[in-house]
Amino acid sequence: MFELDEKTRIMKLHSRIFVGNLLIKMYYPNVIAFLSKKVGFEEAKGRVFRIGQESARDMLKVTAPKIKNIKTMVEYWFKLMWHAKPSKIKVKKEKDKTIYEIIDKKCGVCDPETELEGVKMPCISISGYLDACMEYISKISDIGSYKVQTVKSVAMGDSYCEHHIEITR
Repeated sequence: MFELDEKTRIMKLHSRIFVGNLLIKMYYPNVIAFLSKKVGFEEAKGRVFRIGQESARDMLKVTAPKIKNIKTMVEYWFKLMWHAKPSKIKVKKEKDKTIYEIIDKKCGVCDPETELEGVKMPCISISGYLDACMEYISKISDIGSYKVQTVKSVAMGDSYCEHHIEITR
C-alpha cells in the first residue's frame, strides 16, 4: 500500500506531466518550425528526436521501472506521459527480427489543426522517447540491436501515428 508521501509525490509528478503536455501542444509546433527554418528539416528532425530521448532519459531517472518486456514498457510510458495506452501494439516476428508496431490514434504531440509548412513528422520526438526506453531496457536485459522510427503521423496527413521498434537478434 502507498504511503501518503508517495501518493503526494506521484500526484505532483503527474501534475507536472499534465502541464508539460499542455506546453508541448502550445509550443512544439513553433519549435519545429523555428528549427526547420534555422537548420533545415533533416537536422531539425534529428534534434527533435534527441529532445525526445533526453526527456525520456530524465523521466526514467525519476521513475525507473523494472520492466524488461518491450510491449509493457511502451504501455507504461504512454500511461505515464499521456494517461492513455497506445491504440494498438502489433508484434510481428520474423526469422531474425521482431517488429513492434505502435499505433497511436490520439497522439500526444500531433495536432491535426496545426499545419506547418515543410514539416512532415512532428511526432518524431515520440520515437526519441521510445528509443530511450529501449536503451533503458537494453541495460537491464539482453534484447539485441534495435531501431526506432516514426512511419506515420497525423501531422503528415495520416489517419493515425505509427512508430516502429525493430529488434534484430
